[in-house]
Amino acid sequence: MSVAIYRKLVQADPTTFDPHLARALSNLSVRLGKVGQLEDALTAIEESVKIQRRLARANPAAHLPDLPGALNNLSNRLTEMSRWKDSLTVIQEGVDVYRDLATTNAAVYLPKLAGALNNMSIKLGPLCRPYHALIASEEAVEISRSGLASGVNSAAYLPTVAAGLNNVSMWLGMSGHRDEALAAVTEYVDIYHRLAETNPSIYLPILVGALNHLSRRLDEVGRHDDAAATRAEAEELRTQVRT
Repeated sequence: MSVAIYRKLVQADPTTFDPHLARALSNLSVRLGKVGQLEDALTAIEESVKIQRRLARANPAAHLPDLPGALNNLSNRLTEMSRWKDSLTVIQEGVDVYRDLATTNAAVYLPKLAGALNNMSIKLGPLCRPYHALIASEEAVEISRSGLASGVNSAAYLPTVAAGLNNVSMWLGMSGHRDEALAAVTEYVDIYHRLAETNPSIYLPILVGALNHLSRRLDEVGRHDDAAATRAEAEELRTQVRT
């Protein structure tokens, strides 16, 4: 149902239809962003977040869980417009909300907290804060490892631990810790090898990127033959993705 229809419904019954309007605006923002209409995408998600914040204040039990997703969307739109400080402020708010939610429902919200921390890590990099970006990524990995070890909702944690390891490797590499960066990206690749075996349509393209990352780390430590073999594997898999 379109945003315009929900606006009319809200006029008659805001209690029922405000949440639907907020979600429709968030979805519209994503679609607009994909076709390059960044200003309109930002306007839509800003309105969505405004509604979500108001709903969360009035009834946090019912509506607070919806707020971080909208904040993540807003953060991404701000990133696309190179508004890095604003983007970081917004994703930090999302992280804080997920921390609160995870205290009462860890199984549901800890994986989402880990994902938000990984997103925050990416936002910190362009602001020349690699140390803080590394800390955020390491926390995401720690949360995800704990989730995997617990066996509760463990499938939700594997992609987040992989994403965290990718970020950890990136920030360690930028800091000159090449061996540690290589260890992190090697584990990242191993995880996506396993994921690609179970769902190649989703994970093979990500594995290709992971292998290219690994090849760069191998070159940095002088393992050029291994790096070349890794690039060859990536190219072979890229061919499979295209076909």
